Amino acid sequence: MSSYTQFTQKERTELALMLREDYEYSDMAQILNKDISSISREILRNSERFTGIYHARLAHENAKRRRKNKSVPGQKIRDNKLLKNEIETTTKDLLLSLEKMEISTFLY
Repeated sequence: MSSYTQFTQKERTELALMLREDYEYSDMAQILNKDISSISREILRNSERFTGIYHARLAHENAKRRRKNKSVPGQKIRDNKLLKNEIETTTKDLLLSLEKMEISTFLY
């Protein structure tokens, strides 16, 4: 297998055709020069939720959207209030702990 590269539109189209023809994942991986786990992950991540059908065009659009969102620093934290609160609380607790350690070190 080659080093990791993202699926291209052409590879997704070929993958969709092979799925319709009931190719084995191992055969798809060999033809596309990808690891079997990459094939499996691509299909799982980009198949329709209820029907399980893989559409190459939709898969490519979804991948582009995820890639765009991933490139925004702090996006996951900003969009997830629970995560944001947990990070803020943990950071405050850590800073308080460090301050206490510094004070106790200074006193002894």
